[in-house]
Amino acid sequence: MGDGTVIDPACLHQEYTGLRERGVSCQGLRVSGNAHVIMPYHLVLDRLQEESRGKGVIGTTLRGIGPVYTDKTARMPQPVRMWDCWT
Repeated sequence: MGDGTVIDPACLHQEYTGLRERGVSCQGLRVSGNAHVIMPYHLVLDRLQEESRGKGVIGTTLRGIGPVYTDKTARMPQPVRMWDCWT
């Protein structure tokens, strides 16, 4: 999972665990420390933004992906990246 991706650690853990339980090897999985982390507030922002659109909803997955990419492209001064989760 490269530098340009955004990752929800809880979802990553769930998917990793599910694969391992089904006997799928995850030995080759590599996660870049530079990948941005989807934080809980991104999920809230995603839901609030979608609700505020009223009838003009865009059908987001409500997983926080849009808001974290907004932060990423805005070059927020202190983004949370995967290496921050490992300390």
